[in-house]
Amino acid sequence: MKTFKLICIIAVLLDFVCDLMFSIKPNTGAQLLGMLIDLILIFLLLASFIAGIYFVRRDKFRAFIPAAICLVGLPANLFIASYLGVSIRDWQFRKNLPRYMEVVQLIEKGEIKASPSGPRIQLPNQYTDLSLVTFAKTNNGSWIIEFNIGGGFPVKHSGYLYVSTGKINSDPETLERWPYRSQITTNWFRVED
Repeated sequence: MKTFKLICIIAVLLDFVCDLMFSIKPNTGAQLLGMLIDLILIFLLLASFIAGIYFVRRDKFRAFIPAAICLVGLPANLFIASYLGVSIRDWQFRKNLPRYMEVVQLIEKGEIKASPSGPRIQLPNQYTDLSLVTFAKTNNGSWIIEFNIGGGFPVKHSGYLYVSTGKINSDPETLERWPYRSQITTNWFRVED
């Protein structure tokens, strides 16, 4: 039973790390690994519950400790890792906000231009860590700049949005593209689809 308990604890910790990594920087690899570990935890929960029933006479209620670890660990990881990951991501954004503003100023001055085929822009090398993909467009004299920082499976994107007027509601296309958004600071929004 001690080995089974240790396996459950290790699985819960691995799940926490994957959920945390995905919350900090969403990517398909961390998401799929987390889903695999979630399935393993569900299997361990069922197996430990069955083993608990089998060993309850010998070990009393201690036989259900591995099941309790899985039962509590699975939802706790989801909420705690997500909350902690979003907090770390917000801290990283605030730390990098001056660099994001430098990029915005370069775009507004025309020193960074959109590609001829569309609104996608290529950031200079010193700013490539800020975004996987960056888009910039104007709408009625207002700049709307998207910094996509990650994504998941099947089609989940997240990032930051700069709106020079601070009024995101003035652009229906942006509202449709980013249905989940929250304002971080003046002119800046955290966005997800």
